[in-house]
Amino acid sequence: MGNSFLDRHKAQLYSHPFIVGSLVGTSPLLPQIQSAKQTHIHIIEVRLDTFPQIHADLKSAERFSRHLLKDVARWVRKPLLLTIRAEEEGGAKFTKQVLSDRVRARLYASLLSLVEGVDIEIKHHALSRAITRQAHKKKVFVVHSSHHFSGSLNWAKIQKLARLSIHMGGDVFKLAVMIRTEKELRTFFRRSSLLPQSRKILIGMGEAGALSRILGFAFGSVFSYGHLGVSAAPGQWHAKDLAHIIQGIYPARVS
Repeated sequence: MGNSFLDRHKAQLYSHPFIVGSLVGTSPLLPQIQSAKQTHIHIIEVRLDTFPQIHADLKSAERFSRHLLKDVARWVRKPLLLTIRAEEEGGAKFTKQVLSDRVRARLYASLLSLVEGVDIEIKHHALSRAITRQAHKKKVFVVHSSHHFSGSLNWAKIQKLARLSIHMGGDVFKLAVMIRTEKELRTFFRRSSLLPQSRKILIGMGEAGALSRILGFAFGSVFSYGHLGVSAAPGQWHAKDLAHIIQGIYPARVS
């Protein structure tokens, strides 16, 4: 791909975890924007699925989304990561109608010029393949994500998804798993550290997995996500608190 945000910051990316602040539409924007302006946050994730305006007709959704991304970029002056999460992997739902892959594909494609990165679920093969190809043409990095909220993990299937992401040309493989016990957290770190990607995002969701957001870097995780006032995922820390703790573990590295 060349010259994407990840390429330009390769050295920093491997010396400390980047802090991602997740901005959501289920809470007033101004307080979140004020938090997002803090220098300890490297990237702003815009969780577009959490904005009820995109669950209307497609034309209105595209118009609203373009204005939103332009405004956020102007206000915070930081790279944007666009996420339009599928409902079954934790995405928001405001109507009885599910936000289809066809609609999400149109939104992603129309907004690529306004962001530095996109996050797409690897299980949605056709969408992931199409948007990854389009994103790379615009030098936008791609996170292929996989979320697991309950039940035992099939690590063979997770390894298969990780290899599929490499085959599709994904830049980062994100694995988010609900963690119930300390033992599960240890197993998660041990198994996920063996995934073939050099760039991973490892998130243990839930109270028992909260430490993953601080310690994940030691096991190969390059991003750590925090909220800007309202949590966008179970067990998520406020980005300001997350950065403060990480700075204590990796002194003088968070800027």
